[in-house]
Amino acid sequence: MKQTPETLQQPNSDSDSELTEEMIIGAIEHAVELFPTLTSHGFGLVRIGQWKVDYGNEEFLQARADLYASKDQFRAAYGWLRRQPRTKNVSPDAVTSYGIKHVAEPEIGYVTNGVFIAAAIACGFKVQPCSPGNVNAVFNMSSKVWRERRASKR
Repeated sequence: MKQTPETLQQPNSDSDSELTEEMIIGAIEHAVELFPTLTSHGFGLVRIGQWKVDYGNEEFLQARADLYASKDQFRAAYGWLRRQPRTKNVSPDAVTSYGIKHVAEPEIGYVTNGVFIAAAIACGFKVQPCSPGNVNAVFNMSSKVWRERRASKR
């Protein structure tokens, strides 16, 4: 049975370790269905000075394989994201997925931008690409998390 975000949002306990490999792969598949350019980089590939999507390109295929292979990163990002406050809508001025993942990384360890986006989708966040040609996403997360982290670094 293919897992959907709805099945991931209601774990049987507070343990993120209950996310099976099948559930994680299903969640990543769902994210890729929603956003066909999703890779470990985010939406497409990061290249110096350019954004690139070439579905047959070896680099794109490797970045997509890396997305699917990052199950521990997904589990960590999912656990952190599901505890974060949401807003009703996505703000166009929201902090990007790349910025938010850096807020999470001191607690969860390194996670790629694409895995972070896939985990946000699995947690039920509303996800939107920042803009055409941008690898980052914005979603309906309260900016309180970002503001508190920035204040604690001062």
